Amino acid sequence: DNPSAQRWSSIDANSIGSDENRNVRDDAARQASVLLRNLGGALPLEPGNTIVVVGPQADNGYGYLPDYFGDEVCPTDSNSPYRCIPTIYQAIREYNVKGH
Repeated sequence: DNPSAQRWSSIDANSIGSDENRNVRDDAARQASVLLRNLGGALPLEPGNTIVVVGPQADNGYGYLPDYFGDEVCPTDSNSPYRCIPTIYQAIREYNVKGH
C-alpha cells in the first residue's frame, strides 16, 4: 500500500504525545485493567503482614511499557528512565510499612 494513502501518514510530529493522545492512552489503560476476585478476604491488605511479590515484573517498571513507548517515559529522571513508574513491589512496600 502507498504510505501516503494511509490515515497515519497525515499525523504530524506535534500530535505525537499531545494531551489528547495521552488522554486516549490513559483511558485505554483504565479500561484494560483487570480486577481480581477477593477469594478468602485477602484484600484489603493489612499493613504489617509479610507479603511475597514474585514474577519477572514484580520490581521492574520497564515491563509496564508498550512495545513502542519512546524516550519520554520519565523525562525528569536521567538516572533511571523508568523510576517514575511504581512497580507492584514498590507500591506494596510503601503501603506495608511495618511488614517485610
